[in-house]
Amino acid sequence: MKDLLTVNNFKLAGKTLPALLLQLSMLLFVSCAGTGIENSDMQTSGTLDNNPNVSNSSTSNNNSGIIFQQNFNNEALGLCDSARIKEMWGNVSLTKACIDGGRVSITSESSKHSNTLRVLYPLTNYESALSGAQWKVNLTNSHEELYCSYDVKFQSGFEFNNGGKLPGLAGGTANSGGEVPTGYDGWSARMMWRTNSAMIFYVYHVGQADTYGDLLWWKSNGLKETFVPGQWYHLAHRVVLNTVGKKNGILEGWVNGTNVYSITNIEFRKTNALKINIFYFSTFFGGNSPDWGSPKKQYSYFDNFVISTRPLK
Repeated sequence: MKDLLTVNNFKLAGKTLPALLLQLSMLLFVSCAGTGIENSDMQTSGTLDNNPNVSNSSTSNNNSGIIFQQNFNNEALGLCDSARIKEMWGNVSLTKACIDGGRVSITSESSKHSNTLRVLYPLTNYESALSGAQWKVNLTNSHEELYCSYDVKFQSGFEFNNGGKLPGLAGGTANSGGEVPTGYDGWSARMMWRTNSAMIFYVYHVGQADTYGDLLWWKSNGLKETFVPGQWYHLAHRVVLNTVGKKNGILEGWVNGTNVYSITNIEFRKTNALKINIFYFSTFFGGNSPDWGSPKKQYSYFDNFVISTRPLK
């Protein structure tokens, strides 16, 4: 993910790029004044379909707050190897084993969603090296508060078994797999599906009750939110890091625009050095034992990833 504009002593026709930009802005101002266009009409909208990787740069004119966006519409259909994932997602940390076996591909899922990211969960497999896919998107800047959202669908007839992981925000070492946070290393706030397709936050944070993270159930009107196979869901998260020394961190979740989880007393860190600087793409069956394995070969579909400094629709 690169800055929208980088000025590096570039010259054209004897003029520096900043000088050319100044002249261009003056021409635009005159043109807009003559047609009655207001400043609000000139602002960047929240939809940036032609630029899937948007950097939150002080040199940009991005007023939407969006720092990353990917809808796969400009991506060719077919399997995704490590190089292609890095092209689509920017500065990515991944282990090749976490996408091996043709488990990640771009498909044309429906007219509504056009191209989507499809992830395979092979029969009986569990954990990220053998099931689903996993990588970390290293964000250009570090943040105290961020929103993320994406669409997800599990194929018709999907069998959820004991549960599996879904993407979310993280920071530092993005603790997982029983790495209990100290407050000085890292944290993570992914999602999971659990037995009977229940939706939950799966969080590694200071003071967590369980070695393998805390399970925070998404509910509406007192009932657990669940996934129905074959249906698309729009999931959104908000993370606000705590003030160091206080348990006042915020974690919120929405499904299809409805707030289904909110907590305001979580402790993510004990040092200001820890920020929100990772989007953790993570989806696989597990758990770490065979009883968590996928009951059959099956797929999930993802689309419309957005990360923003401002609230998302």
